[in-house]
Amino acid sequence: MIRMNKIAAVAAVAVLGLAGCSSQQACDPTQTGFISGLGCAMGGGYQNRQDTLNDTRVSAQQNAATQQADAASAQRQQQIAQQTLAQRRARVAQQDRELAGLRNRLQLAQARGASGPQMQEAQDALAESQRLRTAAAQSDADLAARSAAQERLRRSLDALAGL
Repeated sequence: MIRMNKIAAVAAVAVLGLAGCSSQQACDPTQTGFISGLGCAMGGGYQNRQDTLNDTRVSAQQNAATQQADAASAQRQQQIAQQTLAQRRARVAQQDRELAGLRNRLQLAQARGASGPQMQEAQDALAESQRLRTAAAQSDADLAARSAAQERLRRSLDALAGL
């Protein structure tokens, strides 16, 4: 009986020794056999694998959350850009309407025979306003420059009307 216990003990130590030799990386429950499975269970390989898989899952969830936040931020920026573009286009359309009226006033002044530096300033301001039209839809600086050119045109026409 003692001899059988010794044999059983030696066999158990041998099985556990072999099981302990199984690689921690090979502790995939779908790939291990009985002996290597015992080694993984006794040696903590299954727990290590579970911890690694859990860390990977948490990292993937954090990455997904970051990507969702980035996408939401990009969408907000796109909406702001679209609103800004719509506002600029509306302002350019308003400037176009104002410029049409100023152009009519300039043509009337020319028809009355107005000339001199005020007329030249008015013509230059009109040309600048027309040149800046396309650029004004793209930048605030060009939009402001076009407004300034139209204001110079308005002042020149007012001065011509006072003559």
